[in-house]
Amino acid sequence: MIARSSPPKQPPVPKKALADPDTRRCPRCGDDLALYHSHSERRPHHFLGCLSYPRCSYTRSYDEQLHAVLQQVQARLTWVEAQYAWLLVQVEALTAHLHEVES
Repeated sequence: MIARSSPPKQPPVPKKALADPDTRRCPRCGDDLALYHSHSERRPHHFLGCLSYPRCSYTRSYDEQLHAVLQQVQARLTWVEAQYAWLLVQVEALTAHLHEVES
């Protein structure tokens, strides 16, 4: 008899991600934002800057947002790995059951 189990549950989508406005638009002029990278002697810095520069000089730090996105990706990756491991166990159980039936 094959043991039944349920797959791991998918991590929930953070409410903040659902309520977050479109981060690819400049709040001042409405043009697109681009990701820039500057490297100083202290440490590298990522920021979003308006593509309308120099007409619009809006910039926003991106390091905090990048960190939050990486945490969400890590949670999703952990879920995918757990799902994969669960599926492998199910396939092994089905294969063993098939060999028993054939014998």
